[in-house]
Amino acid sequence: MRGGHILVETRNGMIVDTEVEIVAGSGKSAAGHAMLERLSGNHRVTVAADKGNDKTNIC
Repeated sequence: MRGGHILVETRNGMIVDTEVEIVAGSGKSAAGHAMLERLSGNHRVTVAADKGNDKTNIC
């Protein structure tokens, strides 16, 4: 089974990055970290997750 993840710029709702992977236990946070590391620039970003992903160590 595969899982899909998207990184969205919230001001305009534009998709910035996507990732598809085989479903695993820590896939959501690992995919989130991978997509954030691929962002260009050296600026601050605000990060949030879907409801239900309320782990304390997301980022």
